[in-house]
Amino acid sequence: LLDKTNEWYTNIDIGKLNGIVFLDLKKAFDTVDHNILLDKIATYGIKGMAHRWLESYLSNRTQCCCVNGKLSSPSIMKTGIPQGSGLGPLLFLIYINDLPKCLNAGTKPDMFADDTQMQHQVTISKLSLKH
Repeated sequence: LLDKTNEWYTNIDIGKLNGIVFLDLKKAFDTVDHNILLDKIATYGIKGMAHRWLESYLSNRTQCCCVNGKLSSPSIMKTGIPQGSGLGPLLFLIYINDLPKCLNAGTKPDMFADDTQMQHQVTISKLSLKH
């Protein structure tokens, strides 16, 4: 945070404006598509036995809900990664790791788990406001 604040003040000192967007993806871990994640894992070179193990780890997972002491029937999870697991955050980072490639040149993202901050600087002279 101190580095970011220092960067923002430095930009202001040299006549640049900071455009900043903060994102916190709601239910991010729950929305991960298993097929897309497994394709990305393979792209990073994780293949063979390790890939099959991860595929097995994500497959046929079930969840139940307990309301007033009554447990629901198990439901198969077709999307999402286990929260609270050691692998969950790592798998999510692999899933969103290519987000920076989708941004305009000059937009710098800082990513931590499901929180993302995107920053873009522009000189005041290049700023064009429309009413």
